[in-house]
Amino acid sequence: MGLGFKSKEQKDQFQKLSTLNKPLAGIIGDMNFFALKTFGKEITITEVTRSNEANKSTYKGKDKTTSHAVFGAVDVRSSNFSDKELEILVAFLKRYDKFNTWGTMSDSKTVLLHAVDGGAMHFHIQYTGPMTKTLFIWDENDERRVDQNSRTA
Repeated sequence: MGLGFKSKEQKDQFQKLSTLNKPLAGIIGDMNFFALKTFGKEITITEVTRSNEANKSTYKGKDKTTSHAVFGAVDVRSSNFSDKELEILVAFLKRYDKFNTWGTMSDSKTVLLHAVDGGAMHFHIQYTGPMTKTLFIWDENDERRVDQNSRTA
């Protein structure tokens, strides 16, 4: 199983992202691998890039530039994960905060689990920074994750 995409457009945009922001593409790949290994579920990318006009529509007319406009963010569907799985995935993604140069969105620089103006709940994942290498060990008999995160750039 590989990455899932909401549409061919999202798949094409993610391929472009993979050349423009390799570290973010790597984190999305890590998240997918982690979700597959841990829960037996792949992730689905629902948004990669969005124009300022689309942002105005999404944010009800507000003139808002987001990290999506510069290939700095990816949205991932959350509805296929349980509350506990969402909690574990958010904790997994927060580990990238120490390398991320974006400002903090809520309590993380990297991940926000949210819905915009009544839309669908989803992961908003943003990252600008060095390539990272994620090492993790999951003990299925223990809810605690043993992991390390070290720079490879």
